[in-house]
Amino acid sequence: MTKPADLLDAFNFIDRAEWLLSVIRYRDLGRIVRIAHDTTGDKDKTGDKFEAMLKRYRVVVFGRRATSKQIIFSVKTAQADWAEYLLQREGANVVSLFNRNNARWAAKHNGIMPTPWDELKRK
Repeated sequence: MTKPADLLDAFNFIDRAEWLLSVIRYRDLGRIVRIAHDTTGDKDKTGDKFEAMLKRYRVVVFGRRATSKQIIFSVKTAQADWAEYLLQREGANVVSLFNRNNARWAAKHNGIMPTPWDELKRK
C-alpha cells in the first residue's frame, strides 16, 4: 500500500527542480544520502537538524526529499564521505554507505562532534 508521504514524494517537482539547478550550479551530480527515519521519537533526528549540522561543517546539501521510510538528499561528490562520517557521529541511521569504515570511526567518539573549522579560527 502506498503511503501519503511516498505519493507526495513522487510529485515533488520543486525539490527535483532544485536538485537539477544545483547540479548545473556545482557541475556535480552529487551523491545521494539516505537516512532511515528515526522511530524512537527523538526530535533531534530530523532532516532539518541533520542539514543544519552538515552546513556547520560547510557540506553542501541539495535535492531534499522524504518518503515514509527515509530522509533523502544529495551532497557534493567530494563531500560525500565526510558527510556520511558526520551524520554517523551525530547518530543518524545512514542507509547509503560510501565508506564502510566511517561507522567504526564514528563509534569511537560516542556522539561527540568535531569542532568546525570556522570555530577553530575564533579560538
